[in-house]
Amino acid sequence: ALQEAHQENERLRALADSLGPRLSEESAAKSAIEAELAETREEQAAMKASLEAELAAAQAQIAALKAKVDAAEQTAEELGRLRTEREALQTKLEQAQAAAGELETLRGELRAARERSAELEEELKAETAKDDQLGLAEQLADAVREAKEAQKTIRELRSELETLRGEARIRSVTQPPPRPLAAAKPRSAHKQSLGEILVNAGMLTMEQLEEALDEQRSNPTRHLGGILIEKGLASEEAVAQALARQCDAEFIRLDQATIEPDAPALISGRIAQQHTCIPVRVKDETVVLAMMNPLDLVAIEDVERATNRRVEVAVATAIEIRSAIAQHYLENA
Repeated sequence: ALQEAHQENERLRALADSLGPRLSEESAAKSAIEAELAETREEQAAMKASLEAELAAAQAQIAALKAKVDAAEQTAEELGRLRTEREALQTKLEQAQAAAGELETLRGELRAARERSAELEEELKAETAKDDQLGLAEQLADAVREAKEAQKTIRELRSELETLRGEARIRSVTQPPPRPLAAAKPRSAHKQSLGEILVNAGMLTMEQLEEALDEQRSNPTRHLGGILIEKGLASEEAVAQALARQCDAEFIRLDQATIEPDAPALISGRIAQQHTCIPVRVKDETVVLAMMNPLDLVAIEDVERATNRRVEVAVATAIEIRSAIAQHYLENA
């Protein structure tokens, strides 16, 4: 057994001796492989770092290129806008040039028109010198014709005046004089209407007032005073007195009052007839104006403009105003 063990030991030693060189070679090969592997890893790391650097540089270049592209796009938009503005300016320039051409043409036409106007003016002067006598004759004929028409109008107005005077005399005989309104007491503190003033003064009954108001409702353009006079429910003087009281104005009887000689001349006969009014007195910068309708603001404005004075309203009857107009304007025409 010892011999066998010794033999086995020798065999193993021989095997170990035979395997030793191989193991050494394999160990050396392994070391070489490991060294080569380490070198390869270093190369890979270096290559990776290089690639990462190149990638970063490429990304930076891409970002720079993108910025350049954006800038180029903005530049293109700005260029497009500038082109549009240039085209608009070009259009305006062409229009201005066309307008300048038209202006020059118009200037030429204006010069020609002025020259023609001067020629026509000379011709007109020559023709006027020839036609002066004929024109004067025509004007004289027109003046004669207008004078005849005015005389006819005066005769008609005088006839109307006589008729009105006759009516006034008839009314003065058939109607008793109205009771002065100063004695009438207001029924309430509010500003009284024309009808209330007449009723409170005892010149009109409520039934008569309602009758006149019904007529006015059916014809809203008519004045209550005119309806009362037309229906014979109140005299013209009573209505005039009531209007004066309503407007806090003076009531004047023109057939008894003295009209200042220079007062009527402050306005024309046309204004006096148009508004049925006549100036009766002048006080400094104020003219007292007798009116049929003291609420006629248009008449007041026309008289103030014509006289350049402030109007103080007074109330008179229409028949007396028309009589005064005929006396101061028509008979003196």
